[in-house]
Amino acid sequence: MKSVRLAAVRDLREDLRQRLQALALERATLSERLAYLDQIEVQTKNLLEYEVMRIQAGSAAQQGLFTDTQIADSQRSDLSLFLRDALSDGTPRPLGYLKRAAQKRQIDFGGKNPGRVLHFALTGMAQNGIVEMEEKGVWRLTPTQ
Repeated sequence: MKSVRLAAVRDLREDLRQRLQALALERATLSERLAYLDQIEVQTKNLLEYEVMRIQAGSAAQQGLFTDTQIADSQRSDLSLFLRDALSDGTPRPLGYLKRAAQKRQIDFGGKNPGRVLHFALTGMAQNGIVEMEEKGVWRLTPTQ
């Protein structure tokens, strides 16, 4: 009988165990990265939803300043009368001053941001030549008023 000689076979078990450990570490790292990306995705979606709502609310507020359907004529008149009165002495007034004066007079802004409402009301009045911006954020009645 012939004798068969087997070649020495290297034991790969330790190499395979190390490879399994490396794969487990890589899987854990990728799992952490995926969890992080999931959080970022949720936060980004929330920011997008907020921006959509903010823009829609802002558009409604801006349209509401100048349309009859969202603000009654009496409210618009009250605001315009207040602004004319607050600027009547000819002294240029910053928006912050007008905002505080409006709050003291308890002007109803209908839940909207008073500074924004006043700014857009003043902008509308400026387009009609009633007031003018002397410098950024500082308003006065036009000389003919």
